[in-house]
Amino acid sequence: MKKLCALGMAVVSMLTVAACGESGPVVLALASSQSDSGTNRAAGEGEADAPQFVGMTVDYQVVGNLDAMPTEAQAWSVSNYGEAMRETQRLADALGVNARAKRSEDDKYAFVAEDPDTKASVWLWNHLAIGGWWSYTQANASAGSSSPSCPPDDRSCVVEPAPALPTNLISVDEAVRRSQEYLTKAKLTTADYVLSGTRTDWSTEVAGVVQVEDVLTNVAVNFSYGQDGNLMYASGPMMTVSRADMYPLVTVEKALERLSMPQYGFYGGAARIASDIAVSDSPTTDNQAIVPLTIPITGVRLTLMESNLSNGTHMLLPAFTFSNGDGDVGTVMAVSDEFVVFPNIDAPPTDPGAIEPGVPEPAPGEIVQELTQESADSLIGLTEDEAQKTATERGWVLRVSDRDGEFFMLTKDYREDRVNISVNKGIVTAVTVG
Repeated sequence: MKKLCALGMAVVSMLTVAACGESGPVVLALASSQSDSGTNRAAGEGEADAPQFVGMTVDYQVVGNLDAMPTEAQAWSVSNYGEAMRETQRLADALGVNARAKRSEDDKYAFVAEDPDTKASVWLWNHLAIGGWWSYTQANASAGSSSPSCPPDDRSCVVEPAPALPTNLISVDEAVRRSQEYLTKAKLTTADYVLSGTRTDWSTEVAGVVQVEDVLTNVAVNFSYGQDGNLMYASGPMMTVSRADMYPLVTVEKALERLSMPQYGFYGGAARIASDIAVSDSPTTDNQAIVPLTIPITGVRLTLMESNLSNGTHMLLPAFTFSNGDGDVGTVMAVSDEFVVFPNIDAPPTDPGAIEPGVPEPAPGEIVQELTQESADSLIGLTEDEAQKTATERGWVLRVSDRDGEFFMLTKDYREDRVNISVNKGIVTAVTVG
């Protein structure tokens, strides 16, 4: 009997083994849509930028022979990276923002450091379940750069067009070097970044795709340099990954069928180009016929796709990315059907007690001792019972996020009086606040 596991989260070292308590892959309960995966989530795009396939019949046609894909691949759990306030300050220092980090007054998951003189700012959106996403903006980022000057999730922000072309743009090589230096200063070393750059009339852009054990993901850091080489905008993930299960994969033919199923993946730039051309070439009438659209597929590669689980947590799951001469057509999660369920689909029965709830949480009370990451770290090394007693004495709420490799389903809310602990063989090995 397979076990259905909605994976919880724990702060663990890079590539630390994590499992759900039984041998063999667990069944993954995925969210109903993956359209905001990876860089789509970062840019705040989501379904709004999906190709306009309404009124079209889309046929994906393989041209030539596609490379053979593996029959199984490694999946990875995603969690937050370090203590949010500390990491925000570290980013601010690395990027030259002269300010102290603080929690945002408007968003309980956001932290900010803003220079009162230059107005340059660093934001970190941090969540235990999905890791963090950071963003740097220079106050005049809209001047001399085509890159956005808004936080990635701010849909109301309007970017004004640059009045004139910038001068003294730096070379791609120099932009890549500076970007690597920023990453090093910020100690963002939980994964490798494959850095590459482009230069336009407006800016020099650097993208750094995250790779895990030599497999590229759909998550990336981005840097934009404007006039005189000034850093205008930057953003990227701040997360820790830990080894999950090996999963059997579908065939390439089966993955091609998933390109038409939004719950399995998302579209790439080549699909958007094809749909735009088809729309522009079609006559506009009141009784417009269905337009046939054929998108060629000339390549496929194994990738890791940031995937949304139904309980709000994220994983990096094996995926196939299809492409043609215009770029990537689309990416689909490639885990075999027997290990995937979606909302409104009957899931296999779970083992009794397979997912253990955390400690029942009392209503907020008086906090005797201030709860910070530093004070919470004092629980590390205690037994679980000792940690519970200590937390109670200090007025904290204690919650077990995982025990002996078994991850528990947790709520997504943030509580300033709550500490989440990881327990291994009865001893607290890691803690987070929130």
